[in-house]
Amino acid sequence: MTLRAPLAAETPWWKDPRLWIVLVVAWLARAAFLWLMPQAVYSDDTRSWLDQWSAMQAGRNILVPPYYLPYPPLWIQCIFAMGKISVMTGLSFLTVLHVTLIAFETVVIVVSWRLAGMLAPEARRLPLFLVGISLNPVVILLVCQHGQFDTLMMLWVMPMLLAFVRFNRSGEAVDWLTGCLFLGLAILTKTVPLILAPLALHAARRLPWKTLFLGGALAFVPVVLGMSVIYVLSPQAMGNTLGFRGMAGWFGVTGILGILGDADSIRGYQLFYPFAALAAVAGLSLAFWLRWKLADSGLVLLALVLMVSVPLWGPGYSPQYIYWAIPLAVVCFPCLDVNWRRLTIGVFIVAIATYVFEYAILYSHGWFVINYVAAGQGIDLKTAKEITDPTLLGLLRFSLVWSDQAHQTFCRLPWFFALIGFFGYGIVLLRGAQRKSGAGEPAARGRK
Repeated sequence: MTLRAPLAAETPWWKDPRLWIVLVVAWLARAAFLWLMPQAVYSDDTRSWLDQWSAMQAGRNILVPPYYLPYPPLWIQCIFAMGKISVMTGLSFLTVLHVTLIAFETVVIVVSWRLAGMLAPEARRLPLFLVGISLNPVVILLVCQHGQFDTLMMLWVMPMLLAFVRFNRSGEAVDWLTGCLFLGLAILTKTVPLILAPLALHAARRLPWKTLFLGGALAFVPVVLGMSVIYVLSPQAMGNTLGFRGMAGWFGVTGILGILGDADSIRGYQLFYPFAALAAVAGLSLAFWLRWKLADSGLVLLALVLMVSVPLWGPGYSPQYIYWAIPLAVVCFPCLDVNWRRLTIGVFIVAIATYVFEYAILYSHGWFVINYVAAGQGIDLKTAKEITDPTLLGLLRFSLVWSDQAHQTFCRLPWFFALIGFFGYGIVLLRGAQRKSGAGEPAARGRK
């Protein structure tokens, strides 16, 4: 992996016909899915957004029981805004939600396209983005069926990386400060981007102390102010937000421990992981402060490895977590060696097989196949008192079998092992991503 020289100004994205092809194909694919699927095809998370908007309309505090929203405040504001738009326009809340998430994803695609162009300008980005994002069944299911707001989080993470890569090349303080701002916005959306905080210290030692202080303020003051509102409304909700780790026992380490029936080990692992993650973040931060340098593509690869580590080794799991890695994997694909590319293709194939199966038959995910069959026979699964159709009954029984923790963990074992390989080889490549001191580096500046 080599450091590329700074490039001439890239063609503005709105003038690039290849990017427009990627965007239009993505919009058409998502519109086709939403048009073909019954309106009842949505996940438990989307169901909770509907419930929370109903509670807001009734003047209730959605941060206290029986409601549960373990996220920083930005998404609460989005739910309120989408609900108001729904009322003003007459569109359903679901329609506004889908349009909003697709709009967020559009920004993610545009910024990812620009970042990939900086790192690998000669690469054939059109087929890469068409296959990796626009027509990727995993992405379509997460955006259109699951309805989680990870697209909003990645809307901040990708510009953050773009800014830090620019800073890695130019040494301009404004690029670094921009990256810090987007880091703060990402943390204000979900707490998981805290694991990316060490990237802000990469090559930052040459900046003046005043600039470093301002960058820290941009990253963390909005987060503190936003979380303080959560605390005022519900101190319990603050603990839920900071301590949320997904669902234990459904994937990976805790899932395997759950199959073995070792509940004590699961609790111990849940206590151990935050300290291990904190130690890793501290170690990376120290390494970057002590002048460990990465090439541009190494920064993006490190972000990918860190984001994959959370669902892979974390004590809890939710299927939408994979969205954190997909744009990063697409950007990294042309920058690394052929073995990495083959591994990425294999990981994507396993992901597609796993996610299509789960979202087809699991109620919590929206079970699109079962809803589609029921709608074709004029059956409303919410109100039907008796179901006699043998095909639908067989699908419901099959879904029930695969809905417990043991079966879901077993189903995800190939996905778990694929991610281990992805994570492990990413670390191997990071060892070769180091940049020689002074190679392509702007002159150091004294602190003031």
